[in-house]
Amino acid sequence: MDESTNLSSDRIYCHNCGTMIESGGAFCQQCGMQVAPVAATTSSPAPVVALPPDASVTYAPIPTPISTPRPLQHSGVGITSFILACAVFVIFIINIASNFFFISSSYHYLILIRSIAVMLCPFMLLAGVITGIIGVVRSNRKKLFGVLGLTFNSIMLLAPIMLVIIIALVLSLAAR
Repeated sequence: MDESTNLSSDRIYCHNCGTMIESGGAFCQQCGMQVAPVAATTSSPAPVVALPPDASVTYAPIPTPISTPRPLQHSGVGITSFILACAVFVIFIINIASNFFFISSSYHYLILIRSIAVMLCPFMLLAGVITGIIGVVRSNRKKLFGVLGLTFNSIMLLAPIMLVIIIALVLSLAAR
């Protein structure tokens, strides 16, 4: 008889060294490990399948854990573009409001500050357009602030230019 069919229920194997222990033995004769008694189960034992010697065993691949993608972060240069647009807008509003509240010529320092702010605005708008373009083009980042900054900076940069062109056209047509 071959070994796959000669399995009896009275054989127990040591969990420490794997030596066969005859039924009734409390300790392994090889390593001295205490053998725990096997509890009787009501279900039938799992069938033993004997593989032919030339058979190869393939194992199922271990599934790799699925990682959840990180949510995209806002682009820092896009946020910078948006902040520049907001700063230029605030400077513009302050300049308009100061025309109404500070009409007196005694505020020379205010006129100097306003002049410097007005001269810096086109450079801030140009920097806002450039950082907005970079914020929109960057990959793996959210585009919201880049698009908003690019839009607002472009509008505020091109609006005075378009206004000058329209006024020049109207004046040239009126002169005819």
